[in-house]
Amino acid sequence: MAPGVQDGLTTGVAVGGIFGAAKEMMYAKGAHHGVTSMTSIGKGVLGPAVHCAIAGGLFGFGTSAMAGLRNKEDSLNGAAGGAMAGVYFGLKGKGGLHMAVYKAVGFGAIGILCNYMGTYVNEQAAKNKAADAAYR
Repeated sequence: MAPGVQDGLTTGVAVGGIFGAAKEMMYAKGAHHGVTSMTSIGKGVLGPAVHCAIAGGLFGFGTSAMAGLRNKEDSLNGAAGGAMAGVYFGLKGKGGLHMAVYKAVGFGAIGILCNYMGTYVNEQAAKNKAADAAYR
């Protein structure tokens, strides 16, 4: 089943918040005598959380939209979602439209790989469960 927009938003906030907090912990030691303001830490954690939530939401939307349009559940749906997230990250950063295209291709390939591996793992788990039930 394709991930929904809510799944992407939730995962994006969690991943972005974790990476933002890790970044703040690494660089906070160089602050004013080891003391950093809470607003600075909040911005450092909230910024990546928001960007990852947007990208996660776009990934979920692209994957679900492609699955709905094609009436298929396969790895190409992940390519559409990954491409949408890649375009966002490409346009957000420096490099303009060229970088957006490159990141769309790269994130699309990662989306295919992740969807394929997730499908493979789920199929193997179902086979193992069936084998365990037959064994008992």
